[in-house]
Amino acid sequence: MKLWMLLLCFPVLHSAAGVTYLTTSDSPVKGTLSGEVSLPCSLFPISDATAMAITWFQRRSPEDLLVYSYQSGLGSTFKNGRADIDLSKLTSGDLTLTLLNLTLADEGTYLCQTTDSNGKKLENSVELKVGNIGERPSIFLSSLPSALSISLSCQSHGWAPAPQVSWIQDDGSSLGWGESESMQLEQDKLTMVKNKVTINAKDEQKVTCRLRNTLLDKEVYETVIITGDFPPSVSPWLIVFIVLLLILAVIILVVFKQYRKKRDAIRVKERQAAEAEKEPLLEEHEKKNAKEEYDKLKKELSKARVVNKSEWARVTKNTTTADMKKGFNSGNPYWEVTVKEKDWTVGVIEDGVDLKTALGGKDGSTACPEKGVCALSMKGISELRALLSSPFPITPSEPPHKLGFLLDWEEKQLSVYDAEKKQRLYTFNTEFQRKAIPFSM
Repeated sequence: MKLWMLLLCFPVLHSAAGVTYLTTSDSPVKGTLSGEVSLPCSLFPISDATAMAITWFQRRSPEDLLVYSYQSGLGSTFKNGRADIDLSKLTSGDLTLTLLNLTLADEGTYLCQTTDSNGKKLENSVELKVGNIGERPSIFLSSLPSALSISLSCQSHGWAPAPQVSWIQDDGSSLGWGESESMQLEQDKLTMVKNKVTINAKDEQKVTCRLRNTLLDKEVYETVIITGDFPPSVSPWLIVFIVLLLILAVIILVVFKQYRKKRDAIRVKERQAAEAEKEPLLEEHEKKNAKEEYDKLKKELSKARVVNKSEWARVTKNTTTADMKKGFNSGNPYWEVTVKEKDWTVGVIEDGVDLKTALGGKDGSTACPEKGVCALSMKGISELRALLSSPFPITPSEPPHKLGFLLDWEEKQLSVYDAEKKQRLYTFNTEFQRKAIPFSM
């Protein structure tokens, strides 16, 4: 029985003994960026390859790239001279290719080719993977979502391929993988990774960001120690909001005081100028100085009334047409009215209020918001007033030609503007119970 089995196996063994083939690595060969790597390839059974023609190709589409060639005892290297074979090992059938100064473009499949003594073509392939360990990561505070949590970001550049990121607490327990964002930079084709994790805030804790290159099985990490008092209920954003609110309130108060100071100064100068015109014994230059100072203060107050660009966009956001019949009873409508050169009264009146009665008295002096009327009046060509129980003088640098009205129904305010100069002239506090109807006379 054993004899028959030997007789059956002998032809197969004899046939296999006469076959020559190339052996390479079954698993991918791993190399490091800028490093050196050997791609194995050898004859089996071992035989002298000195007289053979040997070529190495890198598989590319649409055409393979020649990397190295050997023939007639001479070798020719390509890839900028970074590829070579140890010719002294050819006698033992070793066709291993060595690549120097690896780049990411070197990654891929390589084909080892030669011919046996019978002229039969022999070839086999080996895969090359190129990796790189990135720089030590940086950890920084990303945000404070609440008083009880902190968002940390971990960032590192120079990876190939993109690393696996994990977060670890000081007791060794995992905080999870976080949320990763990777991008390949154009200048070096390496990957930059950003990873974010949100953790519970403690008075003092140690957190580690670990980045692992799964190809090269190597890792780098960075640790940060978080210290500080974290209140159990007060959000830091609430504190910031309160501080900003206080600062804004102080700014508004200062601006309002300056505005009132200039307004009061104008009133004083206005009286002085009027008295100066009535006093025949007052020197002419004193009259001139008083008038110049009065005009200067008027210009300063006009500048103080100027509305900035963004605020003006908000004022005119809901521009509409002044409807003398329908009126307004909601929202924030804005409309414009062109006025005459002199002797006019323009404003709004509450529905149901008799306009003639409301504007009674000398020059409409009995009109006021308490009686359902909010209006500006021009007497002659220069005496502009807001109609209140005691008419309030308004002193723009020049008389307006077009008025803009903004009715804020919720805030119960009516603001009047010089629409051409974008200056606020006066703001009424309204108490309308029914709709407000525009009028002009």
